[in-house]
Amino acid sequence: MRRFGSGDISIPFAVGTSVWAVLATSSGETLLRMNPVTLTVTGQLQVGGGSFQSAANRDNHLSIAGGALWVAGGDRLVRVSLKTMKATRVVTLPGAFTSAIAGNADGSLLIVSEANSGGLGSLQRRDPVSGALLASHQVIGVTAPALGGVIDSGAWMAEPTGMMGYVERVSTATLAAVPGTSVAGSNGIDVALADGVIWVSQQDGGPGDNYCANPVTGRVLAPIPLPGRELDSPIAFTRQYVYYGANASDGCYLRRLAVPAACRA
Repeated sequence: MRRFGSGDISIPFAVGTSVWAVLATSSGETLLRMNPVTLTVTGQLQVGGGSFQSAANRDNHLSIAGGALWVAGGDRLVRVSLKTMKATRVVTLPGAFTSAIAGNADGSLLIVSEANSGGLGSLQRRDPVSGALLASHQVIGVTAPALGGVIDSGAWMAEPTGMMGYVERVSTATLAAVPGTSVAGSNGIDVALADGVIWVSQQDGGPGDNYCANPVTGRVLAPIPLPGRELDSPIAFTRQYVYYGANASDGCYLRRLAVPAACRA
């Protein structure tokens, strides 16, 4: 366990022999490099100025693309050297209050989402080396869409809209929605790419709301057999296990269950 004080920590991102995360506080966003066993901080770099004051744990703020680590820090993108942990390029996102980022497996694609404080923003495809804008498609919701991952010619996103939310696949070329892939849900609906399949989950959702699916079509492969049904919420996915938060009368717990056979790509 590692205590960081006030603020919010992003989804951890493992690269090489370190774990990386973004810590967001009222004074700004800081990139942390940590020992994966002890979680001791081995390096840090200021990457944002405080326009984004919550590193929501449902969003991806880190990705490898073009041979470096890219960080989405609210109103800016920062390219960071993995060797020196120094910023080698800063790209501004004018007017952005929230942002997220995702890349493909070989680091040749960089997809960014951004939105202002009212939720108006865009999905963007950017050059993985320079960060230059290559394509853009407008979106509107509550925050910048959460990016679950990029696979083949599509990226999966989740967007809360205020009363409801949705998950859908977008083309990496046009950034427009791929017909037939949209799934409606609550504001808490989320999507993650792990081990060749996508995982759709919803906070306080039952078996029909939590499942693995084909990464291209979104077709359901199998439900996640959460024992507590709406009391359990999936948090992370590996090839072997689904990790989920469980609530009980004596507190909350982190538990795991075996990945259903149909979910193994």
